[in-house]
Amino acid sequence: QEFPKWVISGVAGEFSELYAEALEPPQEFFYFAFLTCLGNLLADKLTLSLEITPQPRLYTVLIGESADDRKSTAADKTISFFRETLLEEFNVCYGVGSAEGLQKRLEAVEPSKLLLFMDELKQFVSKCKIDSSVLLPCVNTLFESNRYESQTKTTSINIENGYLSILACTTKATFDAMWTS
Repeated sequence: QEFPKWVISGVAGEFSELYAEALEPPQEFFYFAFLTCLGNLLADKLTLSLEITPQPRLYTVLIGESADDRKSTAADKTISFFRETLLEEFNVCYGVGSAEGLQKRLEAVEPSKLLLFMDELKQFVSKCKIDSSVLLPCVNTLFESNRYESQTKTTSINIENGYLSILACTTKATFDAMWTS
């Protein structure tokens, strides 16, 4: 099914149109990468006036055919745009292996806003499948909340005011094969 291009609008639409004209990735990859980066940037400043007060943070996966769709190019160029435009204010982590590592990375940036970028989603899924790993529950909780806590006798994870967004890439074949019941 083809992506409905009529939804592409606003500054993200203008950015995606400009970059798609100059580079190979499809416009929708630039569009969603831009919205993910922008949502992370505005996460502590913008919400809807509803009971659940949703933040504009997104967890986005760019899924395309092998190297043809150039998913990583769209993500890299969009991240570079935000980093070069905002300098120190836009924080990116290029992979994480544990909830403890994620906590350390969030603590290292001020404000605690972080875009977690994974060039291959399968690596992240593999880390989440490790027995006794709390990475998946941590990331799931941080999707709708800004706090996560897990205490054991040997480790302590305590994330407060953490604003996490995710941008990942994968091929359709890998995406279809990585899930089990």
